[in-house]
Amino acid sequence: MAVKCVDVSAYQSEINWEKVKKDGYTAVIIRAGYGKGNADKMFKKHIEGAIKAGLSIGIYWFSYAYTKAMGKNEGLFCAKIIAPYRDKITMPVFFDFEGDSLRYMKQNKVSPTKRLITDITKAFCDAVKEAGYTPGFYYNYDYKKNHYFMDELKSYAHWYALYDTSDKQTDCFAQQYSSHGKVSGISGNVDVNWIFGVIPKVQAETPASTVTVAKSFKKGDKGKGVVEVQKLVNKANEGTIRPKLKEDGDFGEKTDKEVRFMQSVRHITVDGIFGPASRKQAEKKVTAAMKAINWAVSVSMDNSYTYGVGQRAHRGGCPFCGTNTGPKMKKKEKSGEPHFVGADGKKWKSGKKYTYEKTYCCNPFIFSAYAHGAGDAKMLAKCKAGGNATTGMEPDAWAKWGFEIIGKCSKVDFKDLKPGDVVMFRSNTGGHVWMYTGGDYMVEASGGSFSENSIRHKSGAKKRFNTYKGFSKAYVVRYKK
Repeated sequence: MAVKCVDVSAYQSEINWEKVKKDGYTAVIIRAGYGKGNADKMFKKHIEGAIKAGLSIGIYWFSYAYTKAMGKNEGLFCAKIIAPYRDKITMPVFFDFEGDSLRYMKQNKVSPTKRLITDITKAFCDAVKEAGYTPGFYYNYDYKKNHYFMDELKSYAHWYALYDTSDKQTDCFAQQYSSHGKVSGISGNVDVNWIFGVIPKVQAETPASTVTVAKSFKKGDKGKGVVEVQKLVNKANEGTIRPKLKEDGDFGEKTDKEVRFMQSVRHITVDGIFGPASRKQAEKKVTAAMKAINWAVSVSMDNSYTYGVGQRAHRGGCPFCGTNTGPKMKKKEKSGEPHFVGADGKKWKSGKKYTYEKTYCCNPFIFSAYAHGAGDAKMLAKCKAGGNATTGMEPDAWAKWGFEIIGKCSKVDFKDLKPGDVVMFRSNTGGHVWMYTGGDYMVEASGGSFSENSIRHKSGAKKRFNTYKGFSKAYVVRYKK
C-alpha cells in the first residue's frame, strides 16, 4: 500500500504538522538546502515539526552544480546540515537537478551534457551514501530520456515526477503526482507524492511509512541493541592501547568515548551517536593496517607519551617493551623526571611530567604501531629484544619486515595512498617517517612546530605528501599482511 507524502521547502513557511498527518500524509521529503552549502531557511523548523508529529522523513537538495567536484561537495554540504537529525531520517536523501540547475550551468558557460549531469548526480549520491544515508535522485520524463544515463543510476532510489495520477510508477521509491496539492495544515499549493519504498537491491519488507535506516544509539540508551554496538566498537577499535568496553548494554560515558574514538579514526562526524555511518565503519573488516592505525592514534591521544629529542631523547627502542636506547640517565636524575624534549634541550614550559621512558622518535613509533597494534610477531620480538628497534628511513629496510615498496613520492599520487601506508624521506641532514590514516589525516611523532603532546593525529597529509614529492629520497611503503 502506497503512503501519502508531501515535499516542502522554504516556500511553505508555516505548516501545522498535526493537521498534515490527520489529512493522511504520514511522510515528508524536506529540502535541506541548495547549491554551495546554503541551508534552506525553514529546514530546521520543518524537520523538527515533522519529527514531533511522527512523520517518516526524507531529504532533498536542490543542485546548482556544474562539475563532478561541485556535485560531491553539495552531497557533503547536505550531509553536514542534516547530521543532527541522522537517526530521524528514515527515507532517502535525494539529488534534485531541474531547469534552474540547467540555466545556471549554461550561465557558467558549461555545456549540460547527458554525461556531465549523470556524473554530477552520481557524485552527489555517492557522497551522501558514504555519509551513511540511502541516496536517490529526482527526475521527470524529459530528464529520463534526455539528461540521464538511467542504466548508471539503477542503484539509487528513484523519485519520479509523473503527473498522470492514473499511472502510479510503483517500481520507484516515490512518485510525485502533482505540484498543486491541497493539504490541511499547509496554505496554498504543495507537491504531493506516493511513497512505494522501492530501494534498488534492498527490498523493503514493510510499508514505506515504516521503512527505516538502522537504529541509532547514543549516551543514555540501554538494552540488547547497545550490546551489539559495544561488540562492534570493540572489534573496530582492535589494536588500541585503550581498554575494551564491557558489553553490558549500558551506553554510558565509556561507550560514548570509544564510539567517538572510532569516529575520529575513521574520519566520520565525531558526535558520539552510533548511527548508519558509524555502523558502516564498524562492520568493515579490521585489517592489520587498521589495527596499527588504532594503536598509533590511541598513543597520540595518551598525554603520557611524547616525541623526544635532545640530551635525553629516547631515539630508538620501545617504551611499551621497556627497551631504551638513548643516552644513559645522569645519576642525579631520577626515573620519572621531566625529560628534555625540545630541540634546544629545554623542557616544556608547562613542566608536564613527560618522562624519558615514555618518549618516541618518529620511525620507532610507526614500527611499534605495527609490532603492537597489528601484532606482528617478528617486529614485536625486535622491540622486546632492545637495541635500536627502528627500521631506519630507507624503503629497503622496511621491506625486510614485510612492507611492499610502492614507489617514490614523486611517482605516487596522493589519491592512491591507502590507510596504514608509511611515508618517509631521507636527506643528508636527517629524515622523517609518518603514517597515513585516511582522508587528509596522518599520525606521527615529531618535534617540528608541535607543542605538547608532540605525537599527533592531525590533518594536512596531502600538503605534507606533496612537499615530499620534491625530495629525491622520499618513498611510500605498504604493509602486505
